Amino acid sequence: MTNFIKVRTSDDCIIFIDHNIIQLSLLLTELFKDFDLNSEINQDDIPNVQIERSILCKIIEYMEYHKKNPPIEIKRPLESNDLNESGISSWDLSFIDNNKDILIELVNASEYLGINSLMHLICAKLASMLLERTNDEIQILLNLSDDEFNKAQKHNNWYEHDD
Repeated sequence: MTNFIKVRTSDDCIIFIDHNIIQLSLLLTELFKDFDLNSEINQDDIPNVQIERSILCKIIEYMEYHKKNPPIEIKRPLESNDLNESGISSWDLSFIDNNKDILIELVNASEYLGINSLMHLICAKLASMLLERTNDEIQILLNLSDDEFNKAQKHNNWYEHDD
């Protein structure tokens, strides 16, 4: 019999997660480090995670797969927008085959949960989508207003220096 932990999602769903996969998440490991799997937990004591159910379920899928198949380190910098050339497995490539909005939700959730391998995988996918694009193309792809794009450029040092 597999032991499960329970978490409450931001859209108020209770999700059961196999206790054997939580070590892939720094947050879940910390939340449940002293947890007794044999004790009954009060509904009011179920930890909340600030992630929607659909995104958390996708992340659990990643954790289940990578419990048995440890993720490899992604070659950086990316050599091309073909992520296969950076050593990413076909399973991972299929997993990140999502639109940019889902990818952004996944990267934010993986950062929140402390799943660095997933965060790096999604960042590689997003970076590959931006490689060899002009600033205008990037702004359109990310659907950013002029103000948002200018703020992102300054915050991330994308601007060129006139030195």
